[in-house]
Amino acid sequence: MPNTVVQSIDYRSGDSVLIETKNAVEDNHLPVRATKVLVTVPLGVLKADSINFVPKLPRSKLRAMERAGFGALDKFIMYWDDRTMSAFPQSSLAWDNLMDQDWLGLILPPKMMGNFTSFFNSRSYSGMYTLTAWIAGSDARRMDAVDDETILHAHVMPNLQIIFGKEMPEPTAYRMTRWSEEEFSRGSYSYPAVGKSHSDVVQRLGEPVNNELFFAGEHTSSRWYGTTAGAFQSGRAAATSIAIAL
Repeated sequence: MPNTVVQSIDYRSGDSVLIETKNAVEDNHLPVRATKVLVTVPLGVLKADSINFVPKLPRSKLRAMERAGFGALDKFIMYWDDRTMSAFPQSSLAWDNLMDQDWLGLILPPKMMGNFTSFFNSRSYSGMYTLTAWIAGSDARRMDAVDDETILHAHVMPNLQIIFGKEMPEPTAYRMTRWSEEEFSRGSYSYPAVGKSHSDVVQRLGEPVNNELFFAGEHTSSRWYGTTAGAFQSGRAAATSIAIAL
């Protein structure tokens, strides 16, 4: 159901699960009843208690949520049209010489490092002048409060001009992701917290509850946590478990 937000999951009855939802566009509530429910929301949403589980989830699962780390990884995506780059032949030539390098990085003295020193070069795949700057952890969260234009001028362009030359023009279009501020993600990826047994945490996060609530997502994958592959693998495993339980 598009534009529909899950507000609560009630599994008290023992023979079915009641899901209370709200349509964000029409502002109406729609209850849904099911025998099995697969919960695939990101770990950040679970940590934020965005969904009200009735009764509360088992203590072991709640503790696992607390113990698991959930980080931020954002991208500053840039595009230059052909007309812009043709007006700056030296930078265009420098980019041509880097065509076969997927990753462009800078190693600078600490005082010069800045926040964006790794760039994914997708020109060889798309044929277009596109770069994606990566930023993670506390640096990414600090950028949440900075507007895109300031990020470009103060943090990205100085490093690009080191790679491509001083004449490197500003991109035609650009945008920063801010996953920590997204209501339905609240971050980007799970990770092992310092001093915690991550294998035990992952196991608890992925355990079914009462053979009615099943859980999937990258945070439930012991091998591929933090990746799309982990989310896919865990979803297939959970679907198999549900099929067996039906």
